[in-house]
Amino acid sequence: MESALERFAHGEREAFGTLVERYIGGVYNIAFRLLGNAADAEDAAQETFLQLARGAAKFRGGSERAFVYGIAARCALRMLRTSRRRHARERRYIMLKQNHQEPPDEETRHLVEEALGCLSPKLRAVVVLRFVEGMSSAETAKALSLREGTVKSRTNRALKQMRRYLAERGLATTSPAALLSTLPPMQPPRHLTNLCKAAITLTKPAAKLSLGGLIMSVKTKVAVTVAIILVAVLSLYFLSASLWGRLKVAKNSGAPIVSQKKTSTEPKNTKTEPDKEPLSQKQPQQQQKTQSNAPSDAEQHTQQPQPIQPQTQKSEDSEEEVELVLPDGRRVRVKIGKAKGPTIKSGDGKWRILPGRTKWAPKPRPKGDCVVSGTVLDGDGKPVAGADVLAINPDAPQRDGMVSFAHIRRVATTDQNGTFKGSIPHGKWLLAANYKNLLNGRWGFKLNDAKTLKVELAEKEERTALTLTLPFSLSSLCSVSGTVVDESGNPMPSVSVSCDYQRASTDRNGRFTLNGLTAGKKNIRAHCPYGYKDTSTTVDLQPGQKLDNVVIRIELAEKGEFSVSGTVKDEQGNPVAGAIIYLNTKHRTHRRTFTDKDGRYRLENIKEKSVQVQAYKSGYAPITKDVELPAEGVDFVLKRRVRVTLSFLDAITALPVKRFNVSVYKLLENGKRIHTYGISRYSEKGQATFGATPGDIVVVVEAPGYQKAEFTLNVPQQESWRQNLGLQPAPTDK
Repeated sequence: MESALERFAHGEREAFGTLVERYIGGVYNIAFRLLGNAADAEDAAQETFLQLARGAAKFRGGSERAFVYGIAARCALRMLRTSRRRHARERRYIMLKQNHQEPPDEETRHLVEEALGCLSPKLRAVVVLRFVEGMSSAETAKALSLREGTVKSRTNRALKQMRRYLAERGLATTSPAALLSTLPPMQPPRHLTNLCKAAITLTKPAAKLSLGGLIMSVKTKVAVTVAIILVAVLSLYFLSASLWGRLKVAKNSGAPIVSQKKTSTEPKNTKTEPDKEPLSQKQPQQQQKTQSNAPSDAEQHTQQPQPIQPQTQKSEDSEEEVELVLPDGRRVRVKIGKAKGPTIKSGDGKWRILPGRTKWAPKPRPKGDCVVSGTVLDGDGKPVAGADVLAINPDAPQRDGMVSFAHIRRVATTDQNGTFKGSIPHGKWLLAANYKNLLNGRWGFKLNDAKTLKVELAEKEERTALTLTLPFSLSSLCSVSGTVVDESGNPMPSVSVSCDYQRASTDRNGRFTLNGLTAGKKNIRAHCPYGYKDTSTTVDLQPGQKLDNVVIRIELAEKGEFSVSGTVKDEQGNPVAGAIIYLNTKHRTHRRTFTDKDGRYRLENIKEKSVQVQAYKSGYAPITKDVELPAEGVDFVLKRRVRVTLSFLDAITALPVKRFNVSVYKLLENGKRIHTYGISRYSEKGQATFGATPGDIVVVVEAPGYQKAEFTLNVPQQESWRQNLGLQPAPTDK
């Protein structure tokens, strides 16, 4: 049976209305998520169906939805690139709250929309198609004309950025994809459907393209191709004629086309500048000057004609600067020689190598050259322990009275006596104190609410006896403590509980405590991503109140009829308490629980029949089993990991190799390798620490300036193990 798009391509004009009614919601939703406001989304939707009406003949079968949504995504991205407002994506996403008002208790949805708006357009397009529209990786790749591997890598990168963005704002989640799928679809305006259906009047159906029209299209393409070839041939002809004339002039005058000398300490401006006079006008002057200062016959045999070039001297790095004379008389100066990579001339007149991408770990940022110390006090004048001292750039841009943390340095944290000492670079700074993130806002640090201290530090200056004050007193802060339980009343460990910017996790007994809360009505949220719904409760706090015995009951998101149970023990047969049991389905981690003091676990109300059960405990190697439910007696025997510390040293000088890449493989009995650990690191001691099970492992090490090395090691059965490995320097080319 033909799809609506194929029927329209064959001349059935009524099928276009079916396409509009079927996909107008999805197209508008994609455009709105990518562009961020309703007006641009309507324009993108109309452009999508106009392109669809014109290019229906390009459809070659397959997924009709991927074809239509691909056009929508490309139209939205094209508008996003050409829009003057592309540098203000975050401001556009504030309009979400203006165009589509939502209940105030749906703060999570606002955070997800903000995280989506902070992604780059390429990453946002992949995420919207994958999770908002529910398309598979293959359909997304076909819609965006990408490889499936590229779609997966962009998806992982986007989810990682969203997870970091949400975690910085107090929403700890391991699955932003699940939150994206809960975003409500943006409903298009009623008039938009009629406008999109009217796109068919602006074009002709594909079936009306007769053979004559097709031949005419081919003739047009041939004519355009011939015209391009003629223009290219004429351009090459005139360019070669001009170049040949310049060569003849240079040959007659004895001046070379390329002049080469060492760079001077004050080189010429790197910008391409035309000479004050054309080269052809300078030749008579040069010949006249040569005749007036004609050398003797003996000197004529020894001296060679000198090119017209500025006087240069040797540069500090002995790199060579080459001056190229172009056919039109302009000169361009470029850099060659010992410099590795592209170079640029800075304000001090020196050539510097541009930083490039590298596979090695970056060196840590150097500490500041100035030292500041002092005391942090609260509103009552009492010293504050555990307060953060921040150094803020005074020229940083502000948004709603807040400064982004990209312009803020964390200097130090106060001790028990409220004193601090830290280092910052010299220059102008605003010093402020923050306690338990109470001055954190949605966009950054609340600079207008903080009490700041202006300092201007000279190089290597030490400033002491500074006093920073918090805009509130600790006696007015409140705290909330309680328990998180499931539907049966059992305590839930490791559940994230948050309020404002305070966050805590429940212990093994399900207990939590939130300190540093301000007075007023507060929404206490409990978030457990493993198969449970997010739950919240509201409390009214008085100044200085310590509220206890708050019970938060969380429910399962979906219930089934299956169950699984078993025990977890170590190699000696002892029960392992506190081990984490993950119940994984095909697409995600569905449930999680912990073993009791006897090493037992049990999971009920499971909907899926085929699952993976994984047992994990810190210090042990994880084990995964495929299980068909219901199942009883799914037991695990965990093998203890050995804490391995490897030190990489120079084989000749025995000095530590500070920058390196390490890959560790488990060597199986059949000779195959399983990758277990990898890191790119910069270490002053040249050390890497990881966990490994006893047995043979293969360590592959790469370091800049050293030969790639591979070591086969036998890890003994003990708690920790150290080993020194020597790296041979790479041979240097003369």
